[in-house]
Amino acid sequence: MIGVGHRCCPSGKRRGVMSTIYGLHHAHLFCADLPATIDWWVRMFDARVAFDGIMAGSRNVFLTVGEGRLHLYAQPPRDLGQGAVHHLGVRVAGLPDVVRRLCREGASIRSEIREFPLFRYVMTAAPDNVLVEVFEFFEDRLPPELSAYFNEPVTSRSSSP
Repeated sequence: MIGVGHRCCPSGKRRGVMSTIYGLHHAHLFCADLPATIDWWVRMFDARVAFDGIMAGSRNVFLTVGEGRLHLYAQPPRDLGQGAVHHLGVRVAGLPDVVRRLCREGASIRSEIREFPLFRYVMTAAPDNVLVEVFEFFEDRLPPELSAYFNEPVTSRSSSP
């Protein structure tokens, strides 16, 4: 187990680690009324639904918003006082190596790596207790629509409804 629930591993050098940080991928929002939330993003910002299905046991809707991505949970916000943002998602390759790096750098890891048929992830906390999902997809297992969503630049897809 890698430092669950506390700061782990003293800071160290990054040597021989084979991993890639792709960049900030998405924000994930809780939604008390998922259809209304989808409608709002579509109407206000021309969002497009890229995926609507079950991920990690919950209904998720993935939207493209311009060149960005927004993920929606079909669950009401847990704390309206802090808003509906659940987490930020950072896509990586070589998740175990990235987790070791996070530990070396003093990150607070919330759980062991959770693995599912299409992907695996771990949660960590950024400053101000912002929840960050660090995730990796198994490229050879992704259905075509998810492969396109996670690999193609948003601007390469048609902008027509």
